[in-house]
Amino acid sequence: MVSFWNYIDIRNEEKNEIITGTKFLELKEQILTDYSSLARQNLLTGLFLNFYLPLCIWISDKTKIKGSPAVIGISGAQGTGKSTLTRICKSILTDYFKLNVAAISIDDFYLTRNERRELAEEVHPLFETRGVPGTHDTGMAINLIRSLKNLKTDQTIKLPLFNKGTDDRMPENCWTIVNGDLDVIIFEGWCVGARHQRGSELIKPVNSLESQKDRNCIWRKYVNNKLKYEYKSLFSEIDFLIYICVPRFEKVYEWRVKQEKDRSPLKSGIEENALMTVSEIRHFIMYYERLTKYMINTMPFVSDVTIYLNDNHLPGKFKVLAKKTE
Repeated sequence: MVSFWNYIDIRNEEKNEIITGTKFLELKEQILTDYSSLARQNLLTGLFLNFYLPLCIWISDKTKIKGSPAVIGISGAQGTGKSTLTRICKSILTDYFKLNVAAISIDDFYLTRNERRELAEEVHPLFETRGVPGTHDTGMAINLIRSLKNLKTDQTIKLPLFNKGTDDRMPENCWTIVNGDLDVIIFEGWCVGARHQRGSELIKPVNSLESQKDRNCIWRKYVNNKLKYEYKSLFSEIDFLIYICVPRFEKVYEWRVKQEKDRSPLKSGIEENALMTVSEIRHFIMYYERLTKYMINTMPFVSDVTIYLNDNHLPGKFKVLAKKTE
């Protein structure tokens, strides 16, 4: 298993002191218990030691350099493990480094069903389906991140939640409450940090959804324009960006199917009709295909850390930029 220890500034003596310490061993047991599905695959111990822990040391070091709440973006295609990485990093940063961490997802800023219906009527029918840039409330996201950065010790703030089962934003009384002041803000999502394409790159359809449902390129141009302006402003709030790169686009479909199976009613207690069929997943991913493929080719050049996954869904190699790319 590849190791992220090579990408952080730490002496071997310090590393050995960390991994043999009581606090580390207790945290490892806690993570093994909380993520038993990975533990049963005999994967988590190696991942925890060689990937999650040193990555969190890297994040902690960047937080010290920033000197104020650092916004860490975590980006990657569907099924790559963004949510798992976010949850484990939050646990380690909180329990081991004693940092105050808030984690938010771009998914929780989707427009409401009514707002997307209006967008579909006014701009293009494809916007009724959530996912692509243009279907998020970027103003709401920007305001929340800025509020989180300025949150004081005696202040609280609510984080919005989106229910994918009902395909709508949850009522405010269900939102998560966060206490200030914060050390780290993790902002995760499939298109976090994405750049817009050149206009000429939009002309050729990438799949049947685009060729049949967006013949005049209206949907594609609107999405791209949103990326160029509104989402650029949103992503400028990010201080350091981590990108999880799939080995090829076909793996997105394969891993997304597996992800849906893991959400089965018996495992997660959700409603049967909230699950997607294989054909529905294939159709759904078409909405994401263009930008996902573009991100695979471009994000490693602008992300502070790129995690290249292998075919077994494990880190195969890493790339760390020497300094942040503006």
